[in-house]
Amino acid sequence: MPRKSRNYFANTPYLIFQFGYNFQPCFFDKADYQFFIELIETNCLQFQVQLNKYQLFNNQFLMVITAAQSHSIPKVLQSTCSIYGRYVNEKYDRSGSLWQGRHKASPVQAGQFLDAVYQFIQMPILPKSFNRSKQAELPLSVEEQTSWLIHQNLTKNQPIGDETFLRTVSNHKMVQRRKTIVPRTRNGLMPLLSDRPGIMRS
Repeated sequence: MPRKSRNYFANTPYLIFQFGYNFQPCFFDKADYQFFIELIETNCLQFQVQLNKYQLFNNQFLMVITAAQSHSIPKVLQSTCSIYGRYVNEKYDRSGSLWQGRHKASPVQAGQFLDAVYQFIQMPILPKSFNRSKQAELPLSVEEQTSWLIHQNLTKNQPIGDETFLRTVSNHKMVQRRKTIVPRTRNGLMPLLSDRPGIMRS
């Protein structure tokens, strides 16, 4: 069965998450981290993608990226993960996929939601056992509640933002699925919202 296609939007920040196969390590020493960082920076430059912020753990990575053209995001991630996977297999004499399926990607609304995402990627991913029932039982701080909601949306590839932002994303996706003519700019689809985030380097 073919993979379900994903719709990306130009000039919109995306929270990206990818973890190793069966949550096994994908970074083994400092040289691996450095190779990956240089690789993602090179690919972002090539495809005109802004690498806003990132965090690497031994078995996963998170990043926020913003592309001038909607098709650039999958190209950057496919190129980076493919080249890095071959690098690890050759270096450590292993075979098979390094990554667990496709990456997760959530469009993020600028402003307070993007700020919350920047804070989120600086902490470890919430454990899979932290489910909705546990969330309802535990006395969570505002920061913990926000992190839990971001985590839930990210695992489902859902947008992160207010109700207006969610409706806008949903409407764009419906238009694309129906193959209706949509407003376009020279950079692809029209921006989701008028407010655009400033550039932030990690």
